[in-house]
Amino acid sequence: METVNFALLKQWLSHCENSHAALCRPDPVSNTAADAYLQAFRLIDVTKRKIVLAQPDDEYVALSYVWGRDPFLRLLRSNESDLFLDGSLGRDNNPVPKTISHALEAVSRLGMRYLWVDALCIMQDNHAEKATAISAMDLIYARAALTIVAASGTHANAGLAGLEPHTRDPMPYEARARFPESRHEFVVARASPPDLLRRSAWNTRGWT
Repeated sequence: METVNFALLKQWLSHCENSHAALCRPDPVSNTAADAYLQAFRLIDVTKRKIVLAQPDDEYVALSYVWGRDPFLRLLRSNESDLFLDGSLGRDNNPVPKTISHALEAVSRLGMRYLWVDALCIMQDNHAEKATAISAMDLIYARAALTIVAASGTHANAGLAGLEPHTRDPMPYEARARFPESRHEFVVARASPPDLLRRSAWNTRGWT
């Protein structure tokens, strides 16, 4: 299948929520020092295309991806008020890189509302806030309903494989063939999915 089957993904999520009880539920808020990051915890509202301050019970999807070297839109003191306006993300003056844009679409198609992306949900020129958020990175990902991993990309404009036609390789990583008049079977093998993940640029991130 070349494109992502969102109907199947929604079935998997429903099965997880209904069958796995507390095993797959996000860690609850404890109001301890570890939760200090929640004082400035932001999310992207994928419906209104803007950044919002999160509420403790907001369900969200997290994005794990590779930034790359090229500059792209990030949350700063200078643009914070603008990015909190309806429809601000994706305007000509606030272009969103393709991987984040695809993640917004994926969250919407999953029937969910909020997305967490480090570049747009952490104030990038507030060093104290960044330090607090980085120390809580395990909680941010653990409390997400799910995490989208952009493992095939090497930069923020790579996009998510399978969101557009011909961007996802449907071929299995192993193929076998037997030639006429031969007793031998020939195997053409590519790296397995776990091997591909281990070799990816994504796997070199500080947090994944």
